[in-house]
Amino acid sequence: MREFAIFSNTIEEFEPFIKTGTFYWPRSLASKTEYQRKNNIDINENIGDVVYIIAGAKIKNNIKDPVLRGRITGFPMITHRGTVTEIFEHPAMGYRYTHGRNPDASFMLPFEFIEEIIKLDAYLGKPFTTENITELKQAIELGKIIKELMKNNEIHFKRAYFKDNQYFIENEDSNSLFKLEDGLPNINKGDVKVRNIRTYREMPSKESLNKIAKKCKEYGLDGQALILKLRIWREKEFIKVKIDEEMFQELEGRLQEGVSTRLILKEDESDNLINEIKRNIGITNHIPRKEVFSLEFPKNQILYGPPGTGKTYNTVLYAVAICDKESLANLESLPYKQVLDRYEQLKKEGRIAFTTFHQSYGYEEFIEGIKPVIKSPNDDSMSDLRYVYADGVFKKFCEQVKEEKDNEYTNLTDVPRTDVPRVFIIDEINRGNISKIFGELITLIEPTKRIGGAEPTTTTLPYTGDKFGVPNNVYLLGTMNTADRSIALLDTALRRRFTFIEMMPNVNVLTKLGIIEVEGVQVAKMLETINERIESLFDREHTIGHSYFTSLKKDPSLMNLAGIFMNSIVPLLQEYFYEDYSKIQFVLGDNAKADRAHKFVLDTDIKVKNVFKGNPDIDLPEKKYTIQKAAFYNAESYKQIY
Repeated sequence: MREFAIFSNTIEEFEPFIKTGTFYWPRSLASKTEYQRKNNIDINENIGDVVYIIAGAKIKNNIKDPVLRGRITGFPMITHRGTVTEIFEHPAMGYRYTHGRNPDASFMLPFEFIEEIIKLDAYLGKPFTTENITELKQAIELGKIIKELMKNNEIHFKRAYFKDNQYFIENEDSNSLFKLEDGLPNINKGDVKVRNIRTYREMPSKESLNKIAKKCKEYGLDGQALILKLRIWREKEFIKVKIDEEMFQELEGRLQEGVSTRLILKEDESDNLINEIKRNIGITNHIPRKEVFSLEFPKNQILYGPPGTGKTYNTVLYAVAICDKESLANLESLPYKQVLDRYEQLKKEGRIAFTTFHQSYGYEEFIEGIKPVIKSPNDDSMSDLRYVYADGVFKKFCEQVKEEKDNEYTNLTDVPRTDVPRVFIIDEINRGNISKIFGELITLIEPTKRIGGAEPTTTTLPYTGDKFGVPNNVYLLGTMNTADRSIALLDTALRRRFTFIEMMPNVNVLTKLGIIEVEGVQVAKMLETINERIESLFDREHTIGHSYFTSLKKDPSLMNLAGIFMNSIVPLLQEYFYEDYSKIQFVLGDNAKADRAHKFVLDTDIKVKNVFKGNPDIDLPEKKYTIQKAAFYNAESYKQIY
């Protein structure tokens, strides 16, 4: 068994590889150190070898997942440790995938990996659309066809050159090239000037590409189009790595450009960065991997997104995951009822508390205040009304944590003997006046300022004069509706102290629930289309969440769908567009419907003479709009949205 370091600086590969727990990498891509060159040491990875994954600057700066982003605190950084489980003795062929981005921003995904990535809900922070899923499924079929042809030795590889974002592949005579574009046209080798390209790549020959296209056609696929999206990694072989452990250990030193893999040898002292890796391997406390993505949660976090994206629903998952030190991935695989029962149990135990902020909510309800108490019949005092100090919900929660026998403090700066997590949930956190509600607490909730933190801090409360601090094992979990108020308008002090986790509409949730069609209406495609139009006419913060449609699981009827639209979707659109019905028509596709019977919003020309007497000199709208209820009970009305 030998040890290797893989240096990843491409976000397109790093994040999905980590989430799936599987890493694919070109074999023998390692550059030899001076010691390895002198001793002519073989640098091929083999099954059973250990691999350390090193994240570079582009990973740190571009990673989308907020939890993973919070763990990568610097660069270069050892993030994971894995084991080589398979060797593929052929070039790593794959598919040029854009995920809706500019084609120039496409990335090559090995066919072996596409079968794993399609199981995720999102890629690069953006959920998979129906079109994305269809494209990836076609790519998987293409990979299977290529694998079958390779098994029968019907695919042969030729030297290939990648220049100006184009592939040029040698013909059989090796003296001329053809270009990977429509028709696979031949081109003079000298015209392309590839002699100086030293990076070695191989691609299927022209004959092999035509075989692939022909085989695709037999399976009902557009082979000519698909072969143009074929891509390949350099080197003649590649490896599969199973991730075993998380590490997240910062390294001192600089990651050199172009460095991809290094062989780590105990006796090799000729490379400074490898020496630094070896030192950290020795001192790192590895975290056993129940699940690759079982990462530690931030002390303060906010789930934010448009209405109906499952923010409050997900607080149950997050709260249970934090309290039970479990990964979200594990909990998401369980029936939600089972997780909800555990959530209710934790609430009864006092480990989870819940409140909702609103415009009238204040410091007195959250921390402490003075409240009036009416005299009881047995009270002999002269006054009918007296005032008492009253603890707010958050102060009570923190005091209960500190009073528990297992967490007693001898003084306010002692560290508790146990770190049993507690979660305080604040629903609609952005609807309250943050400065008014939190007061001096805005400082105390910082992780370093918690009791038991690096810089434990307490404050004297204004009403009771009590010393108060926030225990280190209390987690704050908020939700925020971006359609109600933008993140940009939140208190800056709050934004700095919280981690924000975006939750956008995700049609894959509907698919997983089995909500595919309602009387021929493709629900997921319809929602995607509506949200694309809202994003164009307004912004992404006002899109419509998938949870509005989850009731279709139990009642997949047109009657239920009509109720969802009339009672939820249309009123929401009216609020978004300030009753500008022409834009609502654009969103629902009514502007392009030929049959007026299919229009949800019916427009009628205003004839001034029929409304007013005389000739009024005022500006009047050209049309008036009415909601046509009959259209909501016609399946064709919904089909013509997309």
